[in-house]
Amino acid sequence: MEPTQENNTGEGVVPTTSTTTTPTPETVGVVAAPVKGKGLPIAIAIAVLLLGGAGYFAYTKYGVSDTVAIVNGKKIYQKELQESITLIQQAAVAQGIDPADETAKKEIQNQALSVLVNNALIITGAEKAGFTASAEDIQMKYDELVSQVGNAEELAKRMAEVGLTEEKLRQNIADRIVADKFIEAQTAVEEITVTDEEIATIYKTASETNPSLPPLEEAKPLIENEVRTQKQQAIVAEFIEKIRGESEVEIKIAQ
Repeated sequence: MEPTQENNTGEGVVPTTSTTTTPTPETVGVVAAPVKGKGLPIAIAIAVLLLGGAGYFAYTKYGVSDTVAIVNGKKIYQKELQESITLIQQAAVAQGIDPADETAKKEIQNQALSVLVNNALIITGAEKAGFTASAEDIQMKYDELVSQVGNAEELAKRMAEVGLTEEKLRQNIADRIVADKFIEAQTAVEEITVTDEEIATIYKTASETNPSLPPLEEAKPLIENEVRTQKQQAIVAEFIEKIRGESEVEIKIAQ
């Protein structure tokens, strides 16, 4: 295929994961994003590089294969794209979407490529800006991950499921750290506030169609977290669009 220039902002950023491993809340953070064309909601993984979570397991050993995109000199391979597609397809099926539908199929591929490109934009941008992760920071995050999954044995089990070595896990953690630093330095993502008025308005609207909702005080933390996440995603999406315009992005497959 003839290469084309890609300048559109994707719906999110996603790490790829093994095609034989079903994504879980412990391995990826999930956020709603639309499949264009049908306007259907589809859950896609949003990289922990941006908004937190535990996607450190998103790694597979890639061999030499066809290049589907080049972002600031960083190559994205066909195998990576296929794994990203598989991840999104799994989420689509869980939401009752037929991934074999031609319209959905095309949108899933475009979204899968877009999130891989966005990942590369963040990482290459962070590296260019000189952000690094110290050995102490990496160890602290590693220890936090051990605690999050339960113990070292459980961590080793999950790593084995996706073919992830400790060396690559630590590299993924380092990528997460430098990406967080990059985004926090360049955006107001850490300054987000959620007001009681916003929470009350959302609760009131939701309760009109769902009278069985728990009391406001009980639902408040969940609503606050959802609003905060949405605001973070909007800021990150705008930031990605900005750095995309300053980057070299070459798409080498038809879209």
